[in-house]
Amino acid sequence: MAAHDVVKGCSMSPRLGTWCALGVLVASLPSGLHAAELTDVVDAADVQNNNPYDFHIEPTIGQRFEQGVITREGPCGETTTPECELPQTGLTRELDYRRVTTQMDFDFQIGLFRDLEFHTTLPIVVSDQRELRYADGVNQSNSSISPDDSRIASGLNAAFTDDAEFFTEYRFFDVQNNGPKRSGLGDMTFGLAWSPYNDQRNPHAATLTMAFDYVAPTGRPQRGSNNGVGRGVHEIQFAIATSREFEEAHLDPYFGFRFALPLAASNGLFEQDPNSPLTAPGARFTFTGGTEVILYSNPERAQDFTFDAGMDFGYQLEGRDYSPLFDAFANSSCNGLTPEDAGLSAVPDGNVYRPDSLPSATNGACSWVVQQPGNADLGPGQALGVNTPYSHDGILDVEGFGTVGGHTGFNLQFNSYVKLRLGFGFQYQTPHFLTTADAGSDADNNDIVDLNPQGTEGGDGVVERNPNYNLVLDAVGRRMRLENALSLNWNIGLAIQF
Repeated sequence: MAAHDVVKGCSMSPRLGTWCALGVLVASLPSGLHAAELTDVVDAADVQNNNPYDFHIEPTIGQRFEQGVITREGPCGETTTPECELPQTGLTRELDYRRVTTQMDFDFQIGLFRDLEFHTTLPIVVSDQRELRYADGVNQSNSSISPDDSRIASGLNAAFTDDAEFFTEYRFFDVQNNGPKRSGLGDMTFGLAWSPYNDQRNPHAATLTMAFDYVAPTGRPQRGSNNGVGRGVHEIQFAIATSREFEEAHLDPYFGFRFALPLAASNGLFEQDPNSPLTAPGARFTFTGGTEVILYSNPERAQDFTFDAGMDFGYQLEGRDYSPLFDAFANSSCNGLTPEDAGLSAVPDGNVYRPDSLPSATNGACSWVVQQPGNADLGPGQALGVNTPYSHDGILDVEGFGTVGGHTGFNLQFNSYVKLRLGFGFQYQTPHFLTTADAGSDADNNDIVDLNPQGTEGGDGVVERNPNYNLVLDAVGRRMRLENALSLNWNIGLAIQF
């Protein structure tokens, strides 16, 4: 009878409809009947319309272009925001971010009963790469993220000469290197969609469609050591949408809502800890609205040509997540160093200390990673030591943010079996911090979070520190922030309908 288009849960897939970084609309296609793509459902056993079954296949290819600016908090100065005055901190532009993703999706819809379908999406990521570059006017001589060896050596020597202040120059990662080019099978989606009301069967009612989807961690989770494209989460999604065709006006407006809840999978990078309030990516809410304009319709030949345009709004709650900084941190040249390499003679307790012995500039710049116990690469039964290697897995505590976007496209139904879809869109993310982990939990209710990872100073053995908290990344005045984040998308899909 008709086809289906509901919000799917792959954040990297550009699609027409309510697609966005937070979710995508995966389409099946109508045959000779007008209905907003968002609410169309493939059905079966439809005696009234002599339609015993429906089965649709739609391969879609598309690209998503993302760009933004990475800023960092720091003391007021000439490079910070103009309104910044001492003793406040300001934001300094540090890096330009870019990401390009090319993806092929294979969507399958099977009619189970009247206005009830099963659907699945097989995503194949052809290429996915994050890139970071110094912003205009920034280089190793003035960057607070990747300073040169001379600045690092100067800071180390000053601290050892007069002991006036702690060493504060760190090189978190090398800026000018691109992240790995990722590809492979993504996280598959399985779901059901049902329309209890259909304006094609009942002209006096609007179409109402509900969908339940499960996104499985079928893709190899992204790590610094591989080129995987999976997220390492189970994701549960619920969507509801409605549309109503106004035949005389040649319009079919629609509105939809989707909620997505990611849950950590055993094969991913998200670990549970009682002192970390965030253990997985944040839940997402997505709203979409728009209208299809019916440009041409010939029911006898099963031909429909429509134009679609609308707006998308969303919000993602704070959570531990992949971010524009993931590949940079996961592949930092500091990974694999030990406290001894960084000049520390004692097991780090999570606080920031200057080195006990003067290390090389390269190793000294990496003391940020070895001073966070949560970065220790410990095997089963091993304890922290000065020779324990440390590495950052790239996952960060990301602040909640909103999204605003739009989509437009053409749906060209040539006959009962073939339909072509073209889609374009954009999305803007509100500014948000990328390094914002909480210090931990105040277990003894003394209004202080003890940063000692071995237990409180009082000797009660209660650990309060969040293992993901890093003073030089997450403390106010040192956090990194994403601004001016904009993405553009295009996609083209060809549906085969049986």
